[in-house]
Amino acid sequence: MSQSRICLDAGHGMSNVVAGRFDPGAVAGGVREADVSLDWA
Repeated sequence: MSQSRICLDAGHGMSNVVAGRFDPGAVAGGVREADVSLDWA
């Protein structure tokens, strides 16, 4: 029987525009999109 693997990529990390700069995504009410998506993934 073969096994499957599911990998979730939250899509946040280092910016492609400026090297070494973290991309938080959208920010609203003090909540960063990156924090929500990384926690969820």
